[in-house]
Amino acid sequence: MYYFKYDDLVIYKYIVNFDKNRMLSLRSNIINNCSELVHREVNSDIEINSSMRIRNLKQNKIGDMYHYSYDEYVYPHLVSLIDMLLKNDITSLERILDLNTKKNDVNKIQDEGKKNKLMIYYDRVIDIISFDLMDKINFETTRPKTKRRLKRA
Repeated sequence: MYYFKYDDLVIYKYIVNFDKNRMLSLRSNIINNCSELVHREVNSDIEINSSMRIRNLKQNKIGDMYHYSYDEYVYPHLVSLIDMLLKNDITSLERILDLNTKKNDVNKIQDEGKKNKLMIYYDRVIDIISFDLMDKINFETTRPKTKRRLKRA
C-alpha cells in the first residue's frame, strides 16, 4: 500500500507495511477492553438473531411485531478503521493519524479507564505501521514548463 504526503514543495511517496497478525490481535484487544455495553429495546417486524455484538437477547412476539430487549457491544471507531486498513483502504490511515479522529473517538466513551486504554491503543496501532520512504518529488519538477512567447517589435 502506498501513502503520499504533501509537504510545502515536496511530495513524499511511502510504502506502508504492518504485521496483519499483530493488527488483528490488537483489534481483538480493543474490542475486549474498550467496547461499551449499551442496553437497547426495539420493536421490529424483522427477527433479530444473536451475534458477537449482542448479548442477553430477549424477544417477545406481539401480533406481527417483535419486541427485543438486548445488550449490544458498541465498538470504538478505531476498530472500523483497523478493518479498513486490513482491506488496504489508505483513507483509514489518514484518519488513524488524525488527532481530531482520535479525540472524537475517545470522547464518545463514558468510562475513564476505557478512554485511557483507547488512547494507548491508537498509539500502538501507529507503532505497528511502518512508513518506508520510496521517493520524493519536488513540485517544481512536476509542473509543466511553459514556453515563453517572444514579443514582436
